[in-house]
Amino acid sequence: SALPGYALDLRLDISGLAPEPMEAQFAAADGSVIYTNSVSFLHQKAVFRYSAGLKNGQYWVRLKRNGETVREYSLQVQSK
Repeated sequence: SALPGYALDLRLDISGLAPEPMEAQFAAADGSVIYTNSVSFLHQKAVFRYSAGLKNGQYWVRLKRNGETVREYSLQVQSK
């Protein structure tokens, strides 16, 4: 989970995947894509920063390679 309005530094587990070029994609609960960017790799983690901050709600973070989703993670943004 995350707090609304803050930048996010994400480190997503990629165990079992080759650290080859990938993109991270944020999608809202309705599936609409709100952000896509390339990722870096560090110790079997895909690493990237999202600076804009998100509003309260449910989001999906997808790792994509060649347009195909290879991992998907749930992210809940809510006030304390």
